[in-house]
Amino acid sequence: MQYICYTLGMEFDMKYLSSMRTPKNKAELAFFNEAISKGWNLTRKGWADFFCWKDGKIMVVEVKKKRGHNLKRHQHFLFEQLVKFGVPCYTWTPDGGLKSFPVSKSL
Repeated sequence: MQYICYTLGMEFDMKYLSSMRTPKNKAELAFFNEAISKGWNLTRKGWADFFCWKDGKIMVVEVKKKRGHNLKRHQHFLFEQLVKFGVPCYTWTPDGGLKSFPVSKSL
């Protein structure tokens, strides 16, 4: 198995980034190679559990088992990037409900 590590942005510390496998699917590998060659940063990690939409609005939600369970570093980073682009991000727990994701200055 080949592992390749890619940065997800200049402010993201590489020690928090796990290696990313090159795709096995030929079409995905073709896109992967083209995107990298054009300078794009890529990740498959950190995506929220739910992408929600209603009445022309969207939000992403990461579900945790209980209040106090933190986002993983990849999730935290991805949420920060989405919020910068105006995408509302939330965490939800059965004991705490829906909580807006705050953007912090550091991980």
